[in-house]
Amino acid sequence: MVVPLRVAGGTRLKVYEAMAAGRAVVCTSIGAEGLNVHHGRDVILADTAREFADAVIMLMSDGKLRRRYERAAAELVAQYDWPVVGEKFSHALQEAVGRDSDSVAKETLGKHGA
Repeated sequence: MVVPLRVAGGTRLKVYEAMAAGRAVVCTSIGAEGLNVHHGRDVILADTAREFADAVIMLMSDGKLRRRYERAAAELVAQYDWPVVGEKFSHALQEAVGRDSDSVAKETLGKHGA
């Protein structure tokens, strides 16, 4: 996936969508602005036309490298999957009230006559 944005504006969800689809991403720094991505690990950032073209050619010609970026990209965005986010949120709530999920569930069920 190529994201040659040169002007900032709006959200960059297309970058995360491509990563979630397991695609290697070449992007400008502006295109990745505000995203939790890491140049050289899960995305390639390139800001000049020459760097951008070289990065795209490199990924197209080196399947092993491309697959490494694809795996790293998918692993990065997996942390934003709804079940993962829900589990993290659940743990945060449990810590906030200082109880484990079983005691919270039993208390809730007891109040509602289940």
